[in-house]
Amino acid sequence: MKQFLSIFAFFFVFQRIICCSDSITTASGPFAPARICSGELIFEENFDKFDLDLWNHEVSLYGGYNGEFQWYTNHRDNTFAQDGKLFVMPTLTYKYLPCNCPESLTSYTLDLLKEEPFVCTNADREGCFMQGTSEEIINPVRSGRIKTDNGFRFKYGKVEVRAKVPRGPFLWPAVWMMPAESVYGGWPNSGEIDIMESRGNKQILTKNGEEIGNRRALQTLHFGNGWQHHEYRETNNLNDEEFGKDFHLFKLEWTPEHIKFQTDDFPERILNSPFQGNYTGSENEIAPFDQEFYFIINLAVGGTHGYFPDDAEYAPELKPYRNDDGRRVGQTKYWNANTWKGIEKDPEGSSLQVDYIKVWAL
Repeated sequence: MKQFLSIFAFFFVFQRIICCSDSITTASGPFAPARICSGELIFEENFDKFDLDLWNHEVSLYGGYNGEFQWYTNHRDNTFAQDGKLFVMPTLTYKYLPCNCPESLTSYTLDLLKEEPFVCTNADREGCFMQGTSEEIINPVRSGRIKTDNGFRFKYGKVEVRAKVPRGPFLWPAVWMMPAESVYGGWPNSGEIDIMESRGNKQILTKNGEEIGNRRALQTLHFGNGWQHHEYRETNNLNDEEFGKDFHLFKLEWTPEHIKFQTDDFPERILNSPFQGNYTGSENEIAPFDQEFYFIINLAVGGTHGYFPDDAEYAPELKPYRNDDGRRVGQTKYWNANTWKGIEKDPEGSSLQVDYIKVWAL
């Protein structure tokens, strides 16, 4: 019997070697395969457990460079696996402070190097230290942002993400990708690939009558030769019902010639190179998308850089702040208007849930 199994294993390996066609896909990191064969599944995250060797947490108050209101933590209340799904769940900051009272947001000195787990990954924009006052409270909501920058990175392939977006005012979920090395310079020069973004608000009507609330999900490319020349190309998937009512499939096809997005059975959108005249100078026309990228999953709250526009109609909850208020005043108005009540009432419905992420080699 042992001899039969040995022969079977030999022929299985031999057949794989003979049948393996080389792929243009590359991958690196401890969760990347040693050899990549065309058409093979090279990455599969089913969230049967929460693998902290694969997923690296950001721990900071910095606001995601968009004036957001959350405190990103490495706490299992905010990021955890349950029933084969990842949950990124927002929770209320004051419940983790010594007095467990909302008033502490106006007076507490939040020093992440003195809070469990005594880590701060980004000190920019009061990222590690913040003093609360009555006019400028500390970040009122805790959430999660995780990434595979140390575990898995790849270039070119087909990606599927099955996810359920949260519902609730000013929740901003995303599953996206950033370059492992910014070889063409800082953002947006080296590119960004957004596989899924949405907004939790039930209804947001722009001044042009466009619905951008929870019935809409975005897939977007960002690029440009310097922030002043930032460009983006996005899909416009408007659903009959809110995306937060069920799980949906978000797909990406990334080749040396084009990037193709699709959500569920919505029409595909193919974005062909070159991008902005290939400002990178690379011999690859798909640049800056000719480098390895890694996955990011996060749930942001609010923001004062325009993702939630001032001149739109919000329902049923109105927008309690203006973008020119800035982050600290904006999050104070957000809190004082009780806009956060939905997080307390329905934490699961307020969560970003990811069923799986899969990557196939080209």
